[in-house]
Amino acid sequence: MNEITNHSLLEQIKNLIEQTKQNVAVAINSSMTMMYWHIGKLINDEILQNKRAEYGKEIVATVSQQLSERYGKGYSYWALTRSKASVSQLVKDGTAWMSQALVAKRSEPR
Repeated sequence: MNEITNHSLLEQIKNLIEQTKQNVAVAINSSMTMMYWHIGKLINDEILQNKRAEYGKEIVATVSQQLSERYGKGYSYWALTRSKASVSQLVKDGTAWMSQALVAKRSEPR
């Protein structure tokens, strides 16, 4: 196999590969962050309706178990509770609309 003698070409290709890998990582991170935000919002709005803490704990535990069985790591009781708590605090503060915009902004490539 011949070595590439045009190092400029090789560097351009390597830079393209590295930039694309970085863009993919940013896109995945953004999507995952938004997914967890929406999961927390769904749990807070649809299941818990901002009340009945004991009932909510049982529901979150059940949902966590079912999601973990289906999708593996990342959907533990702790992760779902943290997602719900983040949304609950933002809604309480009246900043839910702003939080979604900030999450999207933070995830943009620089």
